[in-house]
Amino acid sequence: MINKDIPLPLYIQVAQYFRDKIKDGSFKPNSAIPSESEIAKDFKISRATVRQAMLELVHEGILVRVTGKGTYVSSDPFKQMSFTRSGVIGLVQPYLRDSFFTLITLSIESTTRIKGYQLMFSITDNKCKLHQRSVNQLLLKKIDGLIIFLPDGFLLDETMKKMVKENFNFVLIDRYIPNIDISYVVSDNFKGAYKAVEHLINLGHRRIGIITRRLSMETTSARDRINGYKRALLDNGLLFDQVLVCNKVKTSTSELDFFNTNKRKSQHDVDVIVEFLKNKERPSAIFAISDLVALAVVEAASIIGLRIPDDLSLVGFDDIDIISHLEVPLTTVAQDKYAIGSQATELLINKIEGREKGNKQIIIPTKLIVRKSTIPPSKSR
Repeated sequence: MINKDIPLPLYIQVAQYFRDKIKDGSFKPNSAIPSESEIAKDFKISRATVRQAMLELVHEGILVRVTGKGTYVSSDPFKQMSFTRSGVIGLVQPYLRDSFFTLITLSIESTTRIKGYQLMFSITDNKCKLHQRSVNQLLLKKIDGLIIFLPDGFLLDETMKKMVKENFNFVLIDRYIPNIDISYVVSDNFKGAYKAVEHLINLGHRRIGIITRRLSMETTSARDRINGYKRALLDNGLLFDQVLVCNKVKTSTSELDFFNTNKRKSQHDVDVIVEFLKNKERPSAIFAISDLVALAVVEAASIIGLRIPDDLSLVGFDDIDIISHLEVPLTTVAQDKYAIGSQATELLINKIEGREKGNKQIIIPTKLIVRKSTIPPSKSR
């Protein structure tokens, strides 16, 4: 019935229980449901929790209250269910721990405010269960629309299927779901990676490695970068070589983690990259799937005495604030964070206010920024 060991609030679980029971026909239209005291006794929870759940269902039009008689299922519960205008937009994202997410959020907040809306956001710590809980909670607030940054490993869930079916207004940012008609705003990850690798090839590198995360192929932004890397090799007559691939990096951390000796969240990644770079067949240049991964490469190279760029050229992706201030500033692919945030917000508001019909996909151009971490390969390589 309900699970008190999970973080989802009990009233949300109770409300969902009755939605499910009404959907499967256990409670018919116009039929009475048990009293609050009976429900509280059956679920072993307080009447206040039950009352909060019932109020949510009444507000959604699934239940109706008849004074002096009780609470009943409405005559057509799910037809009456609708998302009403509130002047509030929701934002669901994994974290606010580096400049990439911070700048996108600032852009969303600024655009939302200028357009006369308020922003309500939730942080999911990049966990699918917390993501689902956050989306459900925001929907219960009767927001007008959602901007969603999907967590790693996300699979299309029932809530999003329902949002699609009922034409609820939402926009994905940074990542999308393949083969489903949903509005999204993303960077041109494929072309950005292509330009980065082409830059290395034009410098004379022929053994160009790539360092990715373990779940990269499950994330569209990373997958598009990997495909851009492969296509650049192919178009320039170079073979894709699995020996030049390191795909065991576990996690993306924040910039601060690399300078916080008490946390060292990046240590696993550094160790993995150290082993990769010790290989006699190591590359002369590396394309890192993100700037955060590139930071781990910088540290790993230092541990085994490799100099950047003399022994190893390095390109990242994102252009987070810190990488231009490194001892060797990092060549990288810049994403336009402000454009991602502002265009996603404008698209969502246009959908809410009826100026944008159907779904729209926006791809924001990226820009290669060449700094000091890339040079032609040494003759010994």
